[in-house]
Amino acid sequence: MKKISLICLLFVLVGCSASPQFLRGHYYMTGDSNCRYSRERTDTSINCYNSDDELTGYRNAMTDQQLQMYQFNKQQEEQKRQQNKVKNTNCYRTVTGGMNCTTY
Repeated sequence: MKKISLICLLFVLVGCSASPQFLRGHYYMTGDSNCRYSRERTDTSINCYNSDDELTGYRNAMTDQQLQMYQFNKQQEEQKRQQNKVKNTNCYRTVTGGMNCTTY
């Protein structure tokens, strides 16, 4: 039951998190509740709309430094996730009385 709850929570969080989207030659942070949809505003900015199609403001294109920082943070999150990953070991006795173990 805990696994199902965790998976559902993960899908909810992923659905609400912003991520860079490449639009017309620039990256923009979109996808969160305040920028579910976007429309071109200028060459380097977009208008953001919520799920009710209400204007919530605008966002400028990300700078190279902002994009690099986003990628660095995502990489750090993945490394932490891999470090915290539970390792499972499966052991069984062989016919000759030995022991075989596999870790995954």
